[in-house]
Amino acid sequence: MEIRTKDDAWRLLLVLFLGQLVAFSMAACSFASSFIANLGIILLNDLHRSKLSFHTALANLRTQ
Repeated sequence: MEIRTKDDAWRLLLVLFLGQLVAFSMAACSFASSFIANLGIILLNDLHRSKLSFHTALANLRTQ
C-alpha cells in the first residue's frame, strides 16, 4: 500500500487512533464491570456470614 498524499496519511493515523481509543474504552469497561462484580461478591459474603441486612452490609463495605 502506497501513501500518496498527506490526507491519506492523516486518515490512516486517525483510523489507528480511533481503534486504540475503542480498545482502551473496552478495557476500561471490562475493568469496571469486574470491579463491581467483586464488590457484589464481597457484599454477598458479608450478608451470608453475619446475617446482616443489606443496608448494614453496604455501610460496612463503604467504611473498609
